[in-house]
Order: sequence, then structure tokens, then C-alpha cells
Amino acid sequence: MEAFAAILFWTRLGREMRATSTNIELSAASGIDTRKVINTTVFLSGVLAALGGMTLAMRGSVSIDLGTQLLLPVFAVAILGGLGNALGPIAGALVISAAETVVTNTNFGPFVGQDFLFMPANYAQTVSFAILILFLLFRPSGLFTSGVSRV
Repeated sequence: MEAFAAILFWTRLGREMRATSTNIELSAASGIDTRKVINTTVFLSGVLAALGGMTLAMRGSVSIDLGTQLLLPVFAVAILGGLGNALGPIAGALVISAAETVVTNTNFGPFVGQDFLFMPANYAQTVSFAILILFLLFRPSGLFTSGVSRV
């Protein structure tokens, strides 16, 4: 993630990517080759997706539905972090993962009069969904939003 942030904020390509994402017509008028920037961005996102898939596959066996259980948490992370900010989903991922870990590792027994009562690990996605619903109700723009408003 540090390498991604370095590319995004300290290189010419990063400046061109941010300019193109803000206003593609103005970027093209400023001399930025927007087609090259878009193609490079798609290539880099494919590389990052492939690295994520390989990392996920190292956890166990590979199957056709390997990442389907991650769809809801990933969507919640994107909404929570804010769609206009490149580094906001990192904070969203930390919040979602911490919430899922706390819920599945907390003993809820004393709250309901039992000695031990733990939530099943399958309910971790329920926490992601609940956080997603709360943020869509009260702060739909996410934690971090872009300072750019479109006209």
C-alpha cells in the first residue's frame, strides 16, 4: 500500500491519474494523454487484483467461488472509505476487519445469562452488512470524501 501511495502522490503518473479522474476533458486539454493514463490504471488495477487473488488462494484450495464470500465486506469497505478517495478504503478495511474480529471473538454469554456464547464465524459478514446499512443511512458519502464537486 505504501508503494501504491507513493505512485499515486509522488509521481507524474499519479498526478495524471488524479487529474484524469477529476476531469477528463480538462486533463486532455492540459496535454495529458488520457487514453494512456486510463490504460495504465486498468493494468495496475488488474495487477493488484491478481496479487490479491494469489494471496487469497494461498490460504487454501482454489475453486471457482473463491472470493464470493468477500463481496459484501469489500463493498462495505468501499462505501465506508468513500468512493472519491484513493486511500479511504484502507481506513474502511481496518474498521470492517476490526468489527468482524471483535464480534466473532467476544463472549456475549454474560449479556444473556449464560457462561459462554460466541457468535459463529459465519456471522462476520452480518457485521459488514450492518455497518454498510448504518453508513448508507447516516453518512452515504463515506468517511473520507473527495474535495472535488462536479458541476
